[in-house]
Amino acid sequence: MLNLADELERAGLTERAERLRVVATIAYTTGTEWLGDIGLAVRDVQKKHQVSPAIQDSLERVMSAVHVAWPQL
Repeated sequence: MLNLADELERAGLTERAERLRVVATIAYTTGTEWLGDIGLAVRDVQKKHQVSPAIQDSLERVMSAVHVAWPQL
C-alpha cells in the first residue's frame, strides 16, 4: 500500500498519496472497515485523475482485495 502511495506521489498526486498513507497506517477496529476506506481512497484517485497504466494496474490490484469484503465498492 505504501508503495502505491509512493507511486502516486511521484506522479504528482501528493494529496491522494497522503490520504492513502494515512488510511494504510492508522488503526481500525476491523480489517473490513480498513479495506473499505482503502477502497474509497483508491476510487477517489480513479474518478478524479488520469494515471499511468502501471499505477492503474496497482490500483486495480488493491481493489481486488477490497472487493473480497466490499464487492459493490
